Amino acid sequence: MVLFPLSNKLERLLEMTDEVISNGEKVLIFTQFTQMGTIIKKILYLQWQDFKKLKKSYF
Repeated sequence: MVLFPLSNKLERLLEMTDEVISNGEKVLIFTQFTQMGTIIKKILYLQWQDFKKLKKSYF
């Protein structure tokens, strides 16, 4: 349930993610844009509430 129009790239990402998750596989999404990452995270939370966010860590 998304309440705003999606870009074609974001729409395709969500379609691919849905397909992979439906097959019981895991997905790892990288983005260098923090605002886009926040949008993706919120949409994924609305669609599949069982996902984890991998945070960047430094050693």
